[in-house]
Amino acid sequence: MKPLTAQEKRVLELVSQGLSSIEIAQALGVSAYTVDSHRKNLLMKMEAKNSADLIRKAFHFQMLGRQQEISNP
Repeated sequence: MKPLTAQEKRVLELVSQGLSSIEIAQALGVSAYTVDSHRKNLLMKMEAKNSADLIRKAFHFQMLGRQQEISNP
């Protein structure tokens, strides 16, 4: 697998939190087009079929920060 850029890692983290490209763009101060380019690069670099596969592989390779667990009352 090719190494990810710092910006791709940030986009990956935000995708894993369920944010849309528009929301990610606003959070990072870039255009949605730029975010879509990063997402496309992530899919190619990680050989993922879609966003769900991308996140599955990111967790498998421990590329994401530890997510807080949601507890049920």
